[in-house]
Amino acid sequence: MAGVLTESILNMLVNDMRPISMVEDEGFKQMVTTFHPGYTLPSRTHFTKLMEGKYEATFGKLKDALKATKNKIALTTDAWTSVATEAYLGITCHFISDDWELNSFCLTTMPLEERHTGTNIAAWIEQAVERFEIPLSKVVAVVHDNGSNVVLAANILQEKHGGENYVTVSALPPLVRGLLKSTHTVYDTAPVQAFQAAASEETTARWSREVTITDDDPSKQIIAAALDPRFRKLKFLTPEERFSVQNKLFHVTLLDQVNSPNRTAVLGQRLLL
Repeated sequence: MAGVLTESILNMLVNDMRPISMVEDEGFKQMVTTFHPGYTLPSRTHFTKLMEGKYEATFGKLKDALKATKNKIALTTDAWTSVATEAYLGITCHFISDDWELNSFCLTTMPLEERHTGTNIAAWIEQAVERFEIPLSKVVAVVHDNGSNVVLAANILQEKHGGENYVTVSALPPLVRGLLKSTHTVYDTAPVQAFQAAASEETTARWSREVTITDDDPSKQIIAAALDPRFRKLKFLTPEERFSVQNKLFHVTLLDQVNSPNRTAVLGQRLLL
């Protein structure tokens, strides 16, 4: 029974983010004695050791979960200042499990004692990723605000570890079309079906305009994909849609030939590849 009570107190300290020194407060001691007079409350040092052990066990489980997932991982990062004017950097990872469940874990909330330059922030993100042994090939995105130092950090990481060599907008149509296609896969469980329906509805509402082809005006995003060597075969479109886009591009090329013959020749070569 004593072990159960000690574990319960430890979980309360962790879940409510209370200081370990709380176990030495007179009011807390009196409350525990009232609830269980025969229980001897362990010392602060004992709870510190228990919390360190719990941290290491949780750290190991998280590393195993990140290593086990075959799906891509997205990171979110934010530098913020506490009410005590202490600066911190929070880094969280997110991925979808094989059961279509969103998993989010906080990798670190680290105090920032050095200057918050883009170079330093990039290094801190790398340290967090390396500590949890996350292959950089698994990291599909780093989501951040528009702070100039964080934007610079993201650019540094992209340049250092690779990434898109062409405009990112061209990746949008195949990504959205692929996501919508995946929501049509039939699963037996009601929660997964509900998630699929919600994902399809939200994706269509947010991105349908950018990836929809009309006779008059294929979207700029699809045009960009057609000119991108990675997506130029337009496999994410139906045969009819591919013909419509290619026809539109050839038409634009012919109209533009008079004004810019050199640029048109390059464009035509891309379309014929």
